[in-house]
Amino acid sequence: MKRTAILALAVLTLAFAGAAYADASQLIPSFHWTYRSLGGLAQSGLIDADVTPGKSAYNLEQVASMVVMAVKRAERDNEIDRFIREELTENEKRDFLERFTGVSL
Repeated sequence: MKRTAILALAVLTLAFAGAAYADASQLIPSFHWTYRSLGGLAQSGLIDADVTPGKSAYNLEQVASMVVMAVKRAERDNEIDRFIREELTENEKRDFLERFTGVSL
């Protein structure tokens, strides 16, 4: 659910940024709210960009690319979550957690 909300925000970011800056090569102003939205995607691990409002500078094409990356990663993460929930036995889940998080149950 959280990822869905983040993706909805990403799509809105792209839509509004696109309407405001029709020329894709023109940089979106550094204090535009788009950067706060991209920062949220970066914090969630859905994009690799280092986004700092007031310091970052991206054009519409770059923002669109980041939103596409976020959508693809969210879809992949949902598939991984589903696989863990539905396909692994309880012992396999415990083993998975121990190997990748160092937490033993």
